Amino acid sequence: MAPPPPARGYLLGTLSKTSEGTHDLIRHSGPVHPTTSKTAGPLAWWSSDASKDREAEGIARLGRIYAFRQTIHPGEQYEATCASSRGSLTDPSHLRYELYIHRDGHSSCTCPGFQRHGGACKHLRAFRLVINDWVAHGVTKPFYYPPDLASVRSFHSHATGSDLVNAAETVSVLQNVLALKQMAGPEISEEDEEFEVNNSEMGGEAEISKSEPVPAALGIRPSTPSSESRYGPACCWTRTQADVLLP
Repeated sequence: MAPPPPARGYLLGTLSKTSEGTHDLIRHSGPVHPTTSKTAGPLAWWSSDASKDREAEGIARLGRIYAFRQTIHPGEQYEATCASSRGSLTDPSHLRYELYIHRDGHSSCTCPGFQRHGGACKHLRAFRLVINDWVAHGVTKPFYYPPDLASVRSFHSHATGSDLVNAAETVSVLQNVLALKQMAGPEISEEDEEFEVNNSEMGGEAEISKSEPVPAALGIRPSTPSSESRYGPACCWTRTQADVLLP
C-alpha cells in the first residue's frame, strides 16, 4: 500500500519528487519481533495541560520534531524523532527521543517524563500538532486521542488479538531504543525529566482529530521557507543522500 502524498503544512511544506513524479518517501521495513503485551509500559492519554501545549507548539514551530515515517503499520501509525529541549540541532549527537502515535489512540515516547508518568508529554503533543495539520489537509483518516486514563484502560480491555500483536511490535521496538539510550547513559536535563500528570481532566469526552497524518521522508531537513501558516513559515523539505541513514 503506497503512502499518501504529503500535504502542505507548517512543518512539511513539500517533498522532493523522484523522476517518476511520485513523492520521495522512505519507509524502513526491517523485521520486528513482538515481546510485550499492549498493556506493558506507560499509557498515553491526553488530559488538558496548557503549559505542555505551549511547549509543544514551540517544538513544532522550531522544527525540533522531524524524521516522520511509517515503519510497521503503514497508514495506521506514524513515528517521529524529537530533539531534547536542551539539545542543539546542529550537533549530530544531540539527545533525541523516539515516539509514535497510532490511529487507535495508542502512543508512546522514550523521554523520561513519559516513561515515568505516562499521559501525553510535550513531545507527543508536538507530534499531535503535526498530525492534526496533516489531517486538516484531508490525506488520511482521523486519529483518536483518549482524554483520560479510564478511556485508555477501556480500550485495552476490549482490544483484539491483532491489536495486541500490532501494539506489541511497536512497544518492543521503542523499548529496545530506550534500553540502548539507558546503556549509553545520556545526560538528561531536569527540564526533560519534569512531567506533571493533570488529574483534573479525567472525565472528559474522547477527542478525534480533524486532520490526517502524512509520512515524510526519513532524514529530511528544512531548506528555504516557502509559505506562511499558522505556526510560522512552512519549510520546503528536501532529502540528500547524506541524510538517509537506512541500510
